[in-house]
Amino acid sequence: MQNNFEFDDISTRAYNYLKDQLSYQYVTIRHYRSRWRPVKEYMDRRNLETINVQVCKSFLLELYKGRCHAELTENEKLIEKSVLVLSEFIETGFFNPKRKVRYLDGTIGRFLKEFLVYKRSRRLKETTLEKLESHMSTFNFWLSANHIQDINDISYPHVITFIKTLDVKKKALIHDTLMDLRGLFAFLYDNKCIAKNLATFIPKDKYQKQAKLPSYYTDQEIQKLLMSVDRGTIVGKRDYAILVLAAYLGLRASDIARLEFRNLNWEQSKIAVTQFKTGKEIKLPLLPVVGNALLDYIQYGRPKSDQQHIFLFVISPFLPIHPSTIAGMINRRFIYAGFKSANRRHGGHALRHSLVKELLNNNQSLPVISEVLGHKSTTSTRHYIRIDAESLRQCALEVPLVDPAFYNQGKGILFL
Repeated sequence: MQNNFEFDDISTRAYNYLKDQLSYQYVTIRHYRSRWRPVKEYMDRRNLETINVQVCKSFLLELYKGRCHAELTENEKLIEKSVLVLSEFIETGFFNPKRKVRYLDGTIGRFLKEFLVYKRSRRLKETTLEKLESHMSTFNFWLSANHIQDINDISYPHVITFIKTLDVKKKALIHDTLMDLRGLFAFLYDNKCIAKNLATFIPKDKYQKQAKLPSYYTDQEIQKLLMSVDRGTIVGKRDYAILVLAAYLGLRASDIARLEFRNLNWEQSKIAVTQFKTGKEIKLPLLPVVGNALLDYIQYGRPKSDQQHIFLFVISPFLPIHPSTIAGMINRRFIYAGFKSANRRHGGHALRHSLVKELLNNNQSLPVISEVLGHKSTTSTRHYIRIDAESLRQCALEVPLVDPAFYNQGKGILFL
């Protein structure tokens, strides 16, 4: 059963949540609220007295007018994002900035869910499943916007038209969507859900994934970043400690956000963390620069709270900070420090790459670097060491000189 609310009541509650719980800036929240007004106007035109998730989805279908996300104007995309935030708050009572809203409703949505269950049974990676679910959601939304409600009404021209609505600049997105649709229709045909196997008609592209070199920063640049943080403020103390953990220990945002007091062993100067991404436990040295930053924040910056998580939001009720908040903060700190975004990324992974570069400069071996990063094998670590051309050159073998007589030995001889 769907929750129904008065528009003014739920929009005010959502506004206060963004302000008090997520610490969004006033200007940002004001923009959200202004983009919720078209929903109210939509309700007034249809004499709807209350709002629920379905009303939000119906509004978005009208907004799309048979188009896909890539075809929306910039203002329409902002309205879409704001309405999805409001829809999630109506459904759950909170908003997770990292959670993506999926549209798998309707008769066709039921088949798509069955396909996702099948794929999950194949024990695919969670990131792969999330990407697959996103593609299915986008496809289902496009079908609904174009009034296609029955799985057997989908034809080959529909699939091609849908693919053409995707952003042509995103070659990987188009490639992955084509593969997922091919898998979907093969699944539907094998299970006798459709009469014709559309998978055989979906074209193949020539996309080849090109690996990008990781971004990294020199030790001098890392110091510039840290020095730019005003440690005289509560937020500054918290952000500085987070940056130090990322730069000197290479911890991911997901692990920093989940760091608790029990993970700190002050007597042995160790940090023990079970990584969220890999599930592997790693033990790292509690370096003086890290320990001092943590103590400064805990003693003079951290709000008084019974929470076991170390890093908290600065506004009551002082909930644990989100990994997405840490990722956004690191990016903003790079910008505030004067770093340009043209050629290098600013996220937490850039700090991990920078740590690898420093370890390579100190002639640390691949297994040692892999252990510091918490990788399950050195295979994952090899992606990181591509940033160090000098070390790679040292790994290259010299080509032995060949006696000139070798090149003359075949003269006058016919080889069969």
